[in-house]
Amino acid sequence: MPRFLTVLATLLPAVALAAPGASAPDVDQTGIHAAPAQSSGVDHVPGDFATIQDAIDNGSAPVIEVAAGTWEGARITRKVAIRGTEASIDSGVKAGSINVGFALDGKSSGSAISGFTFSCDSKSLDGGVFSSAKRFGSAADGVNISGNTFQGCLQGVSNVGNDIDECGSEGVDGGAYWVVEDNTFDGFSTRSDRGQTGGGMGVFLFNAHGADVMNNTFKGAVDDSSSFTTSGVFLAGCIDCTVALNKFKVRGGNHYWSAVSNFGFYQPGAAASARVVMSDNDASEDSAPHRGVSFRSYDSFAVDFDQNTGTRYVDHTMCGDEDKQGG
Repeated sequence: MPRFLTVLATLLPAVALAAPGASAPDVDQTGIHAAPAQSSGVDHVPGDFATIQDAIDNGSAPVIEVAAGTWEGARITRKVAIRGTEASIDSGVKAGSINVGFALDGKSSGSAISGFTFSCDSKSLDGGVFSSAKRFGSAADGVNISGNTFQGCLQGVSNVGNDIDECGSEGVDGGAYWVVEDNTFDGFSTRSDRGQTGGGMGVFLFNAHGADVMNNTFKGAVDDSSSFTTSGVFLAGCIDCTVALNKFKVRGGNHYWSAVSNFGFYQPGAAASARVVMSDNDASEDSAPHRGVSFRSYDSFAVDFDQNTGTRYVDHTMCGDEDKQGG
């Protein structure tokens, strides 16, 4: 059996009376006191704060705009949209044994991350966006990750719930209703950790609910120095998830690589995935799949395949509909 990855409302301030000798308040041409300027609702890095973490911790705007340049990642602890403009993340924050660009817990539900390049080929960054109920006590819901580039990451995007013992359980506690769209995953790295080899994944969804992975491009080479199971999109215990309209053009893969793998209960600690849709994905230029299988599904309920380009294999014998088919 192949080895698997071990995962990894603001009130306006009161207006004080001017003290003797203080400058007079602003007055418009009608003689009426002018209201103070309203906040734009955007904090800027580095204009308003020196770092992204400082803007999260000490700012209050719902949007943080990050200028061009190279930046350190951050732990997101509130709902916020972080937008980069030619901004690169090359060092991160700790998430267990790895460093990630942005780490999110339940307090960051509703956040959005866009416009960044995650340079995981640096020695200070292993993963891009990471949320884990196992690691942080709660995972973020309603996260939108769009328009980013993940270069050479162990795991580009990770949404992880706690382990489940019962095959047919749908009580997963990973982040719900994530949207991962219009991103580029360029190259996939691996590493050994505690005796096991892991990584090599673009998107990892473990015991999560309602995720949409759409319109992404997976390209570059996958590190195939070791033999283990991995894929561009790796699902395990994913309930009501959709993987659609993605393009896979990955090289390498002497191990068990595939464009999309749904392992359900076959992955230790995962529930059986249920009602997963894989549709309109193109793996026609993907030269990495082990034994030519691009789309795989094991031990899950009702996985639908529709208009995918690439060989598929389905096996629902443990928790599903006793359906086996290839081709």
